[in-house]
Amino acid sequence: MFKNYLKMSLRNIRKHKLNSVINIIGLALGLTCSLLILFYLKAEISYEKFFPKADRIYRITNENLDENGMHWAVVSPLHALEIQADIPEIESAIRMFYCYTQIYSYGEGEEVKRFQEDHGFYTDPGIVNMFDIEFLKGNPETALNELNSIVITESFAKRYFGEENPLGKTVQNEQNRREMEVTGVINDLPSNTHLNYEFLVSMPTLYDEMESRGAADWMESRGWAHFYTYVLLNENADLKTAEEKMLTFEEHFYQEWYDDPSDVHENTKLHFQPLKDIHLKSHLEQEMSANSNIVYVYVFAFIVVLVLLLAGVNFVNLSTARAFNRMREVGVRKVVGAARKSLMIQFLTESLILASISALIALLLIELSIPFYQSITGLEFTLFDFLSLNNILLIVSLVIISGTLSGLYPAFFMSGFDVITSLKGQKNPKTTVSYIRNFLVIFQFVISVFMIFSTIIIYQQMNFFQQKNLGFDTDQVVAIEMYGELRREVGGNIDSFKSELLGFSSISSVALSSNLPGERFSVEDIWQESIPEEVEIPPIRYLRVDKDFIETMGIKMVEGKSFADWTSENPAFILNEKALKAIQLQEPIGKIASNFRGTEAEIVGIVQDFNFASLHNTIEPLVLELNPRWGSKILVKIAGDNIPEVIQFLKNKVEEVAPGSIFQYTFLDEKLNTLYANEQRLNSIFKTFSILAIIISCLGLFGLSAYYAEMRTKEIGVRKVMGASISNIVSLLSSKFLIWVFVANLIALPIAWLAMNKWLLNFAYKIEISPSVFLVSFALSVIIAFVTVSFRTLKAAIANPVMALKYE
Repeated sequence: MFKNYLKMSLRNIRKHKLNSVINIIGLALGLTCSLLILFYLKAEISYEKFFPKADRIYRITNENLDENGMHWAVVSPLHALEIQADIPEIESAIRMFYCYTQIYSYGEGEEVKRFQEDHGFYTDPGIVNMFDIEFLKGNPETALNELNSIVITESFAKRYFGEENPLGKTVQNEQNRREMEVTGVINDLPSNTHLNYEFLVSMPTLYDEMESRGAADWMESRGWAHFYTYVLLNENADLKTAEEKMLTFEEHFYQEWYDDPSDVHENTKLHFQPLKDIHLKSHLEQEMSANSNIVYVYVFAFIVVLVLLLAGVNFVNLSTARAFNRMREVGVRKVVGAARKSLMIQFLTESLILASISALIALLLIELSIPFYQSITGLEFTLFDFLSLNNILLIVSLVIISGTLSGLYPAFFMSGFDVITSLKGQKNPKTTVSYIRNFLVIFQFVISVFMIFSTIIIYQQMNFFQQKNLGFDTDQVVAIEMYGELRREVGGNIDSFKSELLGFSSISSVALSSNLPGERFSVEDIWQESIPEEVEIPPIRYLRVDKDFIETMGIKMVEGKSFADWTSENPAFILNEKALKAIQLQEPIGKIASNFRGTEAEIVGIVQDFNFASLHNTIEPLVLELNPRWGSKILVKIAGDNIPEVIQFLKNKVEEVAPGSIFQYTFLDEKLNTLYANEQRLNSIFKTFSILAIIISCLGLFGLSAYYAEMRTKEIGVRKVMGASISNIVSLLSSKFLIWVFVANLIALPIAWLAMNKWLLNFAYKIEISPSVFLVSFALSVIIAFVTVSFRTLKAAIANPVMALKYE
């Protein structure tokens, strides 16, 4: 029986080639889009799940509860050491302290291997058990116990040691000239974790490092928030109980800061943040790295549903439209005894065969689109990776679901034809199914118009980011990382090095800074005796710079003098307008202010507010501190267009001054663009799938226009004989479709406007949605629909009327 169904299905697919091709292409595009997005979503929601104890691991975060409060991903070095005393539900607690950018080397002379390392942490030995880190070499129990011990990943080991056994060998940290002994080699972390480390350094090394800097007391500070702290709850622990006991811990931990223990809960709150929530739901101060957003997961999941619906609607429309051509076939089968059930099975079999062919084509399209897909998602995979058992089951499920749902209504409709009506071949295009078909075409274009409108808004917002005046120069500013040997060589004589750079004709200015715009600046405070007592001082961002920073960056002064005009050797502060407004200090110029680090400095000027962080947020209070010793970036302003020549000059100069260093640089504008990676990804995906949605919709419209032109072949012949022009015929056949598109615009545009307005609320600085977006979206949808329909209607209009009158 199944063989018979299969044979008849293949025969009918071959018989109705145009219909079949349109359905196959539409479903193939729909499945391609859906599978690629689902693969991305699967990667996004898989973060941290590979850790065996992931459900029991939490990160401790600290929320300040005052009106200007922040929620921090980091806490002090003491939280992990003391938390178990008050919360016995915690099995273990560990700390991770970012190592910042460092240079490591192995070997001597010409054979030395030297690399920049950006992904390392000082950490406690308990990390091995908490995260079940698998050791390839070394003893997991002792690897992180001793001073100057380093555990490296397999990739790290191959960079430095090749095929040598690295265990027991030493690598040099050129930042502090420490000889680090390799005590373990571990597996590389998969990409789906926020931890992202390539080496781990023992915590005793950090204690020793802080002592050597004269900052040993910082490791005993309750307010120095720089440690990512993770806790592992006991297997039978109740989270709510642990959260209740956290209140007691807060009182004990901060009791030195407050006279009344209840004041603690009014000012600060510690949270248990689930490990698996960090990647998609956490956007706290000082995250390890930029996280994704759960909102975009929902958006992309919604796109999957829309794309599949578009492809399914095509199938339903074309199948029901062509159903009248199969009326006699249905009638004959019923006369010879075919039950409605068997007819439905036959039609569903055809649908599943088409879906299966579409899936095979979709796999080919996926293979072809992998390079582009990788460029917009950042995921690296091959078709072989894609064809895992789980993904194969997903593909089969999508084929069955899409094939069944797409074919179910046509099967139900066609199998229900009356025998006598079917045998007579009577066609009544104004049946209920025709109204359903009209609705589905409108639905398709609602989706297409929504995607067109949304894509335009996302593009305009991204363009706004690139065009907005940030209040400082971003073009042709090169930032050179200054660490290791380069920092040691030029740190004590930076003015001489800057003079050498300025000797090159294409370099107009050089400055130093502790951070780049776009990075998260230090959060501190400011105190000045003239600040009114009732003022609650908000968190203040600090950026340490040298005397040429303001001029190099093109920042405007609004009061006082620039650092370039400050001739004293004493420290100096320049505030932005937001900071001055926040502290309500009258006549600030010349007054001495201080911060919690103990720095006392004269306020010498006020700069115009500038966007030193992402445009997602408003400008925050900022203090520029004249303190070149903190400089870790050399900012070089290039004049002219010979950028490659300048870069080569800078590289040669760095290698000349510090032969053992690595020349690492970035362009400031490129650095700032990385702040909008999620939005750029959304923009790319929306553009891509808007085009595909339009193609799928147009395929359906093309098929329906061909069907309607065929149905009215005789009518067209008669009209042409009676003198109708080609334009009259095209207008006659196209008007119905254009009305559908017009109705779709009336529905889609208000929905898209509401959705995009809500999306724009994520940004402190955003575009206004102008009427032109509505007009462009409407015009594009009408033009696309008209061109699609006209191709077939024009063919019908110019056909020989004699042949039309002989039709059937």
